[in-house]
Amino acid sequence: MLEQDYPYQFETQGGSSLRASSAADAYLQALEARLGFGRISAIVFENALRDFVINCHLSIAWYQKRINRELRWRQFYFCLSLAILVALPIGLMALPTLLSASPHFLPSWLVGSAPVAPAVPPTAAAAPAGTTTSQIGALLTGLLAFYRGISAWLDKRQVVAGYAKAMSDLKELLYTFEQKWDGVATEPSHELEFRQAIKEATAKSRTIVRLETEQYFSTLSYPTLDLADILKSSGSQVQDLMKQFMPALPTSATAPGAVPAPDPLVAQLRAKVDEYDAELRNLGPGTSPQAIANLRRLRDQAVDQLRAAQLASMPPPRAA
Repeated sequence: MLEQDYPYQFETQGGSSLRASSAADAYLQALEARLGFGRISAIVFENALRDFVINCHLSIAWYQKRINRELRWRQFYFCLSLAILVALPIGLMALPTLLSASPHFLPSWLVGSAPVAPAVPPTAAAAPAGTTTSQIGALLTGLLAFYRGISAWLDKRQVVAGYAKAMSDLKELLYTFEQKWDGVATEPSHELEFRQAIKEATAKSRTIVRLETEQYFSTLSYPTLDLADILKSSGSQVQDLMKQFMPALPTSATAPGAVPAPDPLVAQLRAKVDEYDAELRNLGPGTSPQAIANLRRLRDQAVDQLRAAQLASMPPPRAA
């Protein structure tokens, strides 16, 4: 055949062709030697043997290559699963400690930049920690969604069993053929019988490959990835993981020089004191001394409660 001189375009686009005659030369020489031809010329059987090699030996090599590639994908998926299983809980538990020791542990492109200054409003004191938690959750959600996409893709690729069976059948056919004709194929009295055996083995090789191809296309299906559903379920799982393994992140109120977050009780008591002061200022000339004394007593009680709440909300002094 002249496929080397006149290749099809689809053969050159995907690299070397599986059926290329040049790829069968090394297998053909080995087969002739194993059948006992040795130095004896096998030119009368070369075309028939080459056809057998192309349909049997090259098919075995192709299946072996595909199986190794699929096994590498499975190993990558298994190692990735173990890495996520080990690193995710440890990372969630260690992250608050790392952020406490070094507020700039995470890169600025991930958590953003939030400079702390005395002029920052008290209501925004806890914003950086909440923002960091949300962005970490979004990052973990994307990681788990990517992992689930790979898992769904690999679940649909149930091809290793079909490849392995076809390769096993081809090897059985090849070794049976070799054992039967080893040392016998060189005898001139068996020339016609040997030529017929080559044709039958070639036809059986094609049948094995055809059956595997039909099984492959009958089970071929690609996963349908619902991105919204994957992201939603992954986000729920991330929230559960963060609640289970991750303590509360440190707020900016714990950082040096940060404005502490207001205590709701302190704010309530301060508003009550301001209310009493406003009532005392708005008392008319006809107010009885007893009413004035009662209002001042209530104000003094509110002031005492405010001071006690302020002392209770103050952070503990740092160790020297």
